[in-house]
Amino acid sequence: MGLKVPALVYSGSTVTTFTVGGLIFGIAAAARIHAGVAGIALAAFIGLMVGGTALRLLPGFAVAIPNRGETVGDLARDVLALNQAQFATEVGGWNDKEVWETLCRVIVNQTGVDRQQITRDAFIVGTLGID
Repeated sequence: MGLKVPALVYSGSTVTTFTVGGLIFGIAAAARIHAGVAGIALAAFIGLMVGGTALRLLPGFAVAIPNRGETVGDLARDVLALNQAQFATEVGGWNDKEVWETLCRVIVNQTGVDRQQITRDAFIVGTLGID
């Protein structure tokens, strides 16, 4: 359909696997060369960093739908917000409610702010805490 969709994210189990795997690898490597306690701690830290970096370098492991909403309707509204220009062109314009809902979705998707906090009177920095 040629629509933009929300970017996939890493599942919790994938993040845990890479993090714990890096940690174990670092500790095992340090223990193998008989490093002292400080060496093992340093190797554990480096292992965590390697695991986190490996995860970011392998975007194919990002297979989960972002958990910003709970329903298929929430996902549909996210897709609408990402493709608002295309839809507006196809249907010939927007009404105030559609503009407001799209703006709210964009704010939620980009910042993670709770949708209930977004009101027409909310201040971006003061009320919503967006810097």
